[in-house]
Amino acid sequence: MVEYQVRQTAPSAEVLALGRFGNPVVTGQRLESGLARLGVRSPCVTVRVVPALERQATGKIRRFVRLA
Repeated sequence: MVEYQVRQTAPSAEVLALGRFGNPVVTGQRLESGLARLGVRSPCVTVRVVPALERQATGKIRRFVRLA
């Protein structure tokens, strides 16, 4: 994975990954397990491989986007 962005969703999170990546389903399951160990009830994490990530005016990628 070259870059990533975590977007907060109502059930938990969506992770956008840029670059070569392993199995998105397995990664999502591992993240869900970690969140459950931290006390998050019924976490739901979706991992998607994308061709590009939106950048801020500075050229940086916002790593975490809160739920609107």
